[in-house]
Amino acid sequence: MSEEMEKNKLIIGVIAVILIAVIGFNFGNLTGKVTKNLSPDATVYPNVVKAGEKINVKVKPNNGCVDPEIGFYFSGKLSDGSITSSGGRKGVVSHKGGYKVCKNDGLILDRDGTFTVSYKTEPGWDGEHFAKVYYWKNRNTKDSVNAYFNVLPKE
Repeated sequence: MSEEMEKNKLIIGVIAVILIAVIGFNFGNLTGKVTKNLSPDATVYPNVVKAGEKINVKVKPNNGCVDPEIGFYFSGKLSDGSITSSGGRKGVVSHKGGYKVCKNDGLILDRDGTFTVSYKTEPGWDGEHFAKVYYWKNRNTKDSVNAYFNVLPKE
């Protein structure tokens, strides 16, 4: 019987090593997809507007929560292709519904799991801008995604 017990211990040991290897090689796939899906999808439409016209930002929280406040920033690239200082935040708009918007907020989100905010660009805007959407990576850490659009100078 001791010979049979040794074989069982060896088989259990081999199985344990194989399981550890399988989990170790796939750990990123097992955990990374959860974290990746916390970042929201954000799109701006139309992609090109004239200064003073309205843009729309459509946000899908995915599996995380987003801040309802969306900031608008100038990237530093003018419509003629020249580069200048980007400066700070140029505008902000908030979606109604509290301090955060999450995946299952049925009263806040549209049927497709998104919300849309509109913002009228300023008459003096020119060049590449972006909408910055903040989301929570965990309870204490925020990150952001940017959705870019172009503003042509007012004629």
